[in-house]
Amino acid sequence: MTERTIISIEDLPAWATVDLKGKTYTTHKGLVSLAHQHGIQSITTELIEFDTAKGSAVMMATATGERGTYTGIGDANPGNVGAMVASHAIRMAETRAVNRALRLYLGIGICSHDELGPDRPMRAKGANGGAPRPAQAHRAAQPPTDGPPCPKCGGEMWDNRDDGKKAIYRCKDRECKNEKGYQTAIWRNDPVWGDDGTAYAVNAEPAPVPEPAPKSDSTTVHGIPLDELPF
Repeated sequence: MTERTIISIEDLPAWATVDLKGKTYTTHKGLVSLAHQHGIQSITTELIEFDTAKGSAVMMATATGERGTYTGIGDANPGNVGAMVASHAIRMAETRAVNRALRLYLGIGICSHDELGPDRPMRAKGANGGAPRPAQAHRAAQPPTDGPPCPKCGGEMWDNRDDGKKAIYRCKDRECKNEKGYQTAIWRNDPVWGDDGTAYAVNAEPAPVPEPAPKSDSTTVHGIPLDELPF
């Protein structure tokens, strides 16, 4: 009998797990990658049941490789998945079935993140004690923006000048989009229009305004007296 490597949850690399409120769960990408490292040869899936009226699905997955053949069942319905994937029951059920089959194949008893229900704990914020990312902290600490209003909707804009971003201002309204479908922003060195219609530039010198050419009359040509012209 071939000796099998015992895989412990403590031995798994960080990319193969996720920590949720102090508990460690395996991930789909981690299980698939580990299975390929331990002689997986094939993974097949079969749709067992699909109820269009209820939006529920049941899938079976079979994992075959050097460690043997194992099957797993996965189900998904609006009651055990989040709202964002409720309309993708077959795919979610397949992912859960594959995860269960791979966990049996690898000998990992820890539940995978994808098998948790919609009330699963929130993802841990990280080693910095849950502090938001620098850009988020910068925005959270901002007082009401005293910069220009949004050139599209007239609302307030996030001030990103200290973040080193090309978009120095971005509209706070996520539904405010430009003609290309992106969130409205003001780019570095682009002119910004205020409420009074006066144009000014941020972090850029204003463009020089050319002086109007002098008008010609019967005694001058381009402002030069006729008697001073070289002819």
